Amino acid sequence: SIQYAGKANTLNYSVNGALRLKLSYCPQCVYLMGAEGNCIIPRVVVSCGYDEPLRKFKVDYSTKIKVNSNFTLDASTALMNFEMLDPCEFTIANIDVTDRVEEEVSQQLITLGKEIDGQIEAVDVKSFAKDAWKTLSEPIKIEKFGKLWLNPSAIGLGEIKLNDTRVSFPLNLEFSPVLSSDPLKIPPRPLPNLTNLKPQKGLDFSLDTKMSFDSLSSIATQLISGKPFVVKRKKIFIDRVDITGSNDHRIILKI
Repeated sequence: SIQYAGKANTLNYSVNGALRLKLSYCPQCVYLMGAEGNCIIPRVVVSCGYDEPLRKFKVDYSTKIKVNSNFTLDASTALMNFEMLDPCEFTIANIDVTDRVEEEVSQQLITLGKEIDGQIEAVDVKSFAKDAWKTLSEPIKIEKFGKLWLNPSAIGLGEIKLNDTRVSFPLNLEFSPVLSSDPLKIPPRPLPNLTNLKPQKGLDFSLDTKMSFDSLSSIATQLISGKPFVVKRKKIFIDRVDITGSNDHRIILKI
């Protein structure tokens, strides 16, 4: 299993494992027949972890992750520590090669860190972002009022912060919402690159409303028809509301 612990923009993780090692050593070789040489003295085979418990070890990695403006990932993984928890002594003469094993395996783990970066950077973030952007661009039905188009235009992502196994980041979205009682054709914008938007808390937007007078009359009638309100202990009921416009840009209410 892998133990994760995030802090700031860095993900730290540890892996406990075990290994066994077998080496074949040639005390004397001749190189007349090739660069690899031929062993002229019987080889000495040594091992640790064979026919005995595996040798335990611990690996610690640290990865910094950044999201680029084009929704790709940058990862930088570093090997923080590789430690043999059990000594590695060869079966012949009990030669302790623990330090040498740590040195050699560490070099391989550094190379593995680059492969980890490649796997992280291969994650297709943009497809997820495109799906979310498409959903935000679709109209939302608002009962009695028509449809609401959020009409997103820009998106910004702040610095990624990790706390143990939780990831958080500020997300800024810029909308130009439109509420209409009549069918509209608002073509969706393509997913833009990430921008550095000014952080905002909560919601701050203006709403462009497109309503025909017939729709407004119908909505107003539905909202108040049959609902009494009291004036000087008298109940007044409004059955219908008609809304029209005048030439001097006034709204005329007829009840």
